[in-house]
Amino acid sequence: MKLTREAREKLAASIAARVADRSDSFTEIASLAGVHPSQVSRICRGHFKTASYNVVQICKVLGIPMEGLKASVQASPQQRKLEAAVVALWDQSPEDADRLVRVLKELRAFRGH
Repeated sequence: MKLTREAREKLAASIAARVADRSDSFTEIASLAGVHPSQVSRICRGHFKTASYNVVQICKVLGIPMEGLKASVQASPQQRKLEAAVVALWDQSPEDADRLVRVLKELRAFRGH
């Protein structure tokens, strides 16, 4: 997920503050997060542009909540197009939402993902 500049700066500051408060090394954080130590070093120094899987895993280890981050995400034009197409198919009922999710999961399985 691509973040706005403000969200990225705020998240980078939160990560740096939590790392400073802990006695864990980047290697220890990497082991806990399941992320390569070089990625931990890069992310903990604020060198990231997206809320990637690695960033999220590091935030989980550091106890940084990810709620509210969704509002700071910049969707790509392709993502906005896809979301609009799915919403146009939805009849606004919970049952139809479940059906559409099942169809999309089947499509993902069919494509081998």
